[in-house]
Amino acid sequence: MNDCGKTNIVRWLLAIHWKRGLAWLLAETVLLSLVWVNVLASNERNGQPNLIGTSISSPPHASVLKSLHEISGVTLSPEGASGVIELRLRDIRSGNYWDWQQERWVPDACIQFSAPEGVLTPWSIAVPRLSTGRYEVECRTSLGPQSGRISARHVFCIDRTAPTIWFYPLHDQQTVTDFGDIGGELSEAAEVRFTIGRVNESGQRASYWNGGSWTAAAEDTKLNLRGATARDFWFPSAETKLPRASQIVPGTYLISVSAIDRAGNEGRAAITVSKAGPTLSAERPR
Repeated sequence: MNDCGKTNIVRWLLAIHWKRGLAWLLAETVLLSLVWVNVLASNERNGQPNLIGTSISSPPHASVLKSLHEISGVTLSPEGASGVIELRLRDIRSGNYWDWQQERWVPDACIQFSAPEGVLTPWSIAVPRLSTGRYEVECRTSLGPQSGRISARHVFCIDRTAPTIWFYPLHDQQTVTDFGDIGGELSEAAEVRFTIGRVNESGQRASYWNGGSWTAAAEDTKLNLRGATARDFWFPSAETKLPRASQIVPGTYLISVSAIDRAGNEGRAAITVSKAGPTLSAERPR
């Protein structure tokens, strides 16, 4: 297809109104296909073979992880040419690279392995125990005498620090009439869950609030009540129903909260509060 024909097709596609739904979706797909075919054709006209395909499966780009045990991915070399992959692991803070042979960080290092022609080759490389920080994984691939060029690059973070979460204004051993003040502060963005349980006293069975009623079934999945966050604060979410004052009998209650960050680190806090019983007073006889 000559350039004039491609230009006419593009103009026709752009003339389709976006409200035509499926027609627009099909047109957009055709347009992207034409662009991709044109890129491949351009490479062939320039005498360049199809680029070796390498993708990094783990760690995902821009991920935050508690730990990482290996780097993995897949590579596909075209028919007629075997590929060579250079893998680098860089500590962004120090700028050093991990040397798999010496098992230490050095100014420059990589590990090489081959990818047979015409075969989809999965690969995985073990990594050292990484400290908290930011890292970069880079793959350089080459075909035959060609110099290596970057084919994949992922940046990720290791975070082993658990979030800190605490209650405010509620505090331990406080006397309450209801649980309207449940909430507090936390040190970082996290998913918050909390539980409310009545402590076993005077032979009574412990009971837990499941968002609708008190239950003695500790295995009830509804006991983990959903919290919400805003900046550095946490509180019950709008969908979480707390017990009304009339549903809270006198006694001692344990309120526990947990915060799990993106890396899976968990921080916890707990307080006990109590609701006092009615005060009885006797009048002196006159």
